[in-house]
Amino acid sequence: MQLNMDGWGSNPKYPQALGEPATSINRSYLKLKSMLLPYTYSCAHEAVTGKPLMRAMFLDDSNDYTHGSATRYQYMYGPSFLVAPVYQNTSADKEGNDVRNGIYLPKGTWYDYFTGATYEGGCILNDYFAPIWKLPVLVKSGAIIPMVNPNNNPSEVDKSRRIFELYPDGKTSFTLYDDDGTTQKYLNGEGATTLITSDLNDKKVLTVSIDKTVGTFDGMVKNQSTTFYLNTNAKPKKVTAIVGGKKIRLTEAEQGDNTWQYVQASNINRFATAGSEMERLLVTKFPNHRALGVMRHHEGGRDAPCGRL
Repeated sequence: MQLNMDGWGSNPKYPQALGEPATSINRSYLKLKSMLLPYTYSCAHEAVTGKPLMRAMFLDDSNDYTHGSATRYQYMYGPSFLVAPVYQNTSADKEGNDVRNGIYLPKGTWYDYFTGATYEGGCILNDYFAPIWKLPVLVKSGAIIPMVNPNNNPSEVDKSRRIFELYPDGKTSFTLYDDDGTTQKYLNGEGATTLITSDLNDKKVLTVSIDKTVGTFDGMVKNQSTTFYLNTNAKPKKVTAIVGGKKIRLTEAEQGDNTWQYVQASNINRFATAGSEMERLLVTKFPNHRALGVMRHHEGGRDAPCGRL
């Protein structure tokens, strides 16, 4: 209901109010928001004593340029996402397709979240194509993003399944935080943290480690399956997993327990209205294809897998 609050103009603000393609676009972003719940919640927990969830660019990249006003229309969403909203008409057509100029990219490698296009940072990005459906969102190389299944509200989250999307580069880490989500017991220390580490060495061997979860809370599900989405530009030569000190055999298959799959190009446009023009839009992450690994092994609670690609 807050989307339709007074003071924002005379037209209704419900996601479906403007019809297509707005309905499909809004649904897709709301679903993405729901999938990023563990990432957002962890970053919000960090904000209690550290950096805020939405960060001015100078908080992560302090220099003369970010201290000025040039980066005021972009921000970091946690440590991994750079968001640069389209805030003015530059060369928009009648459908609203436009370009975004003046996106500041800190040093390092950045990926377009929706296409996988690669950009080297330390520069200003101009003429970034931003069709009506596409918010400029870039992901920092090395990012580890915890996710959940798409849902309409937190009660639909599958707590028996944890998901991590990775953009491997060197050695990086992320600390996942969770609690009961409803009470203030977290103020008394009732919460859980899990350290995830990604290590891509010079020989292009990737090791992903999940430490044993520290802490507990009411309703915590100790036995969980683990799904990795690894963005890579080539099919892995070998995939192995170690869980609780035991080597687990992984089978190359489209689905099932203890399996892995290399997806050349998957369509991430999954939530458009059936029969709409938006449903026919193909959105694939290229050239950073995905290697998907699914490990379901329940031993030692959240004593987690270590995978090598």
